[in-house]
Amino acid sequence: CGVIGNGEYRATLLDLLEKNGIATEGILLDETRPTTVKTRFMATEQDHPSYQLLRLDRESRKPLGEDQIRWIIDYVDRIINSVDAVACSDYNKGMFLVNDNKQVLGVANWLLYKTKGRIPIVVAPKPANAEHFSGSSLIVPNQQEARDIVKSYGVGDDIDSVAIRVLKKLYC
Repeated sequence: CGVIGNGEYRATLLDLLEKNGIATEGILLDETRPTTVKTRFMATEQDHPSYQLLRLDRESRKPLGEDQIRWIIDYVDRIINSVDAVACSDYNKGMFLVNDNKQVLGVANWLLYKTKGRIPIVVAPKPANAEHFSGSSLIVPNQQEARDIVKSYGVGDDIDSVAIRVLKKLYC
């Protein structure tokens, strides 16, 4: 499930999902935010591969409200027993953020509590939110994100030792 915003890209996204047989009943509309759109400006030269010059992101990173969190939790609660696994991609766009009081708004922690290890939970977290996914079945940060999670920036820190520290820190 996820959240989309208002505007012209909402209809395009929903149409593409439906045309490709992807269920849309778990997508929540938030009228106060735009649907995230990433526009890439590419350069091309004859006899050379094209390359990206610039990417312009139209998005909102505000945390979801409590009513929105409740809607998502209720939706997941209805379907959780019919899925084989859960994948959480944290793009730091509000789905798994922390509210103004620095309290987790609930989705990540509720999901871990609700499944209690019965189904795998695979997470690609942003480092700032990684601890909210502590106890997940599998965590898949890239190398820089792993270093950020454990604040390991030393030249001598090999990626294997960084990975072990991430696993210990997040109880994966």
